[in-house]
Amino acid sequence: MNIGAGFYNLWLILAIVGAFAWSLMVIGDKLRGVKIENPEDHHNPKIVIVSSFPLLAFLGVSIFTPIVIGTLFFIGWCLERNVFS
Repeated sequence: MNIGAGFYNLWLILAIVGAFAWSLMVIGDKLRGVKIENPEDHHNPKIVIVSSFPLLAFLGVSIFTPIVIGTLFFIGWCLERNVFS
């Protein structure tokens, strides 16, 4: 079992999805004229800890999980393209 941080790990997908979500929030802010997030939530430590835990857990897993490009990868990619298009 080869476990290690590398270029072809899930962190790359995490970075792409994070950039996409951030850009959607910026577009939503401009279209609505008000910010989507609640500024008071950033001052409450309980909310920050609870909302950050899943992100930090996924980041920890994504650093060491390699992307295996094989038959199942391409089947999933084709299914995703057909279902969500």
